[in-house]
Amino acid sequence: MRQVQKIGVTSENICGKSVFTFDSHHEALLPWAQCARDLGYAPRLLTLDYHSDTRPAFVGHSSVDITMGMDDEGWEERAAAEVAKIDFRVEETVRDAILNLRFDEHISAAVQSRTIDIAFAIVGGLITNEYQSNEQLAAESEWSERAHDTPGVSKPKAPPPYTYSIPAERIVELPRQKVWPNDQPRSKGYANQALESHFLRRHLDFIESISQSSGIPGLFEAPFILDIDLDYFNTRQSIQPVDHELFHELIRRADIITIAREPKCVIACQKPGEKLTSDWLETELKRHIREALSTSPSEDDLTTPEQTSA
Repeated sequence: MRQVQKIGVTSENICGKSVFTFDSHHEALLPWAQCARDLGYAPRLLTLDYHSDTRPAFVGHSSVDITMGMDDEGWEERAAAEVAKIDFRVEETVRDAILNLRFDEHISAAVQSRTIDIAFAIVGGLITNEYQSNEQLAAESEWSERAHDTPGVSKPKAPPPYTYSIPAERIVELPRQKVWPNDQPRSKGYANQALESHFLRRHLDFIESISQSSGIPGLFEAPFILDIDLDYFNTRQSIQPVDHELFHELIRRADIITIAREPKCVIACQKPGEKLTSDWLETELKRHIREALSTSPSEDDLTTPEQTSA
């Protein structure tokens, strides 16, 4: 997640699927733009990552005082000017942008520049801006306005039914999903579920609920990129699920697959005693890709009845 000085993206064809691998997640902008050029319009993004990676684009580059960050006056105008330079149809503008991006800014840059249409993020670690229903947003807004007069009142939980909208920034950080046997988020047990079909299905069902309520096509009704940061895998079991069928279906359905190796983050984010490396995780992930693409697609309907979540 460091600033990129030299762009190094490896491209390979695995059983007919274009797969791009790189060390820093910022470099994903290059194959994402290539996908958009090939399609003639912006695809969607489904990203699996330990981190949210949703910092505003170019906030680091545009801050005169780096310690101030978003408190540095005028950074927004300078950042907007950098975004305006990106044209996915012109590769050199994308390369220039990558050189000026800092950690966790690539998704914002992609969406703001219309290289990516909408980004859906399944996050293993801390969720920066968890997506909420319209009803929950309204309830919290009202609660916030009253907080000064009635301190100590806990944040409300809006009752169902729920409706959903695509946020203005067009980045959806999907909320936590309950897993059996009730493992807590960021625990080893929770991390082990990373690719299990029941875990991914809960997230995909919620994406379907958002899509239907917002009046946009479902995830599989428009081209999408499957993006995976290897630091999403914090245990060996997390990349060796008992039931991988839904993950393999995602592999088959994706237009392209992008893989961020992030070796330092893999070391930092893994659970104690797991001895994970980017090299080993990359090998395991590409094994999944080969297996998924060498077997017949599932005929199961991946969209299930709408899930209710605040």
